[in-house]
Amino acid sequence: MTAHERSTRPHVYRPGELLLFGLGGLVIAVLGAMLPAGWAARTRTATTLRTG
Repeated sequence: MTAHERSTRPHVYRPGELLLFGLGGLVIAVLGAMLPAGWAARTRTATTLRTG
């Protein structure tokens, strides 16, 4: 295998890295759902409907 062939091969993530990416995505999804839901729960219904 030449140096050029080695440099053009795709890099594959290790299992630990994939786990971290998955957990990071889960944290982002939960925060993205909880922050607006918490705001809506604290706000009056009419205000929430007008703002949305």
